[in-house]
Amino acid sequence: MSGFRWSGKVALVTGANSGIGAAITRRLLKLGLNVVALDCNIDDIKEWATQGECCGQLYPKLCDLCHENDILEMFRWIETCLGGVDVLVNNAGITGQNSLIDGSPDEWRHLLEVNVVALCLCTKEAVASMQRRNVNDGHIFNLSRSV
Repeated sequence: MSGFRWSGKVALVTGANSGIGAAITRRLLKLGLNVVALDCNIDDIKEWATQGECCGQLYPKLCDLCHENDILEMFRWIETCLGGVDVLVNNAGITGQNSLIDGSPDEWRHLLEVNVVALCLCTKEAVASMQRRNVNDGHIFNLSRSV
């Protein structure tokens, strides 16, 4: 889709291996964005990346959103190799295996690390990337399943 204003821009999609994240990633690629597709498992991304027409470049990357250093290193890589983030799609999210009554504090911490802390850290880093480059039309999308 030539002439699209987002063509060549960089999007970061978390939780990109399946479901909504995979659909968003595919659509952004068709629109000509270069997409960094993050997930803790990228096997499916690598498989479907070779199918269909893509105008943008795909960068499947492993990232554990429970580890702050993994997230920060990913943003450093994007800055160094791609110039920075123009669009962030915070799609990664998990649900607990147990109810609040049956769950453990460790399960709650893990859920909060992925669903809240990682979302906030990715947002903070994306905004900083946009501000450093004076991007005034960047976008951040936060999708949620549950907290």
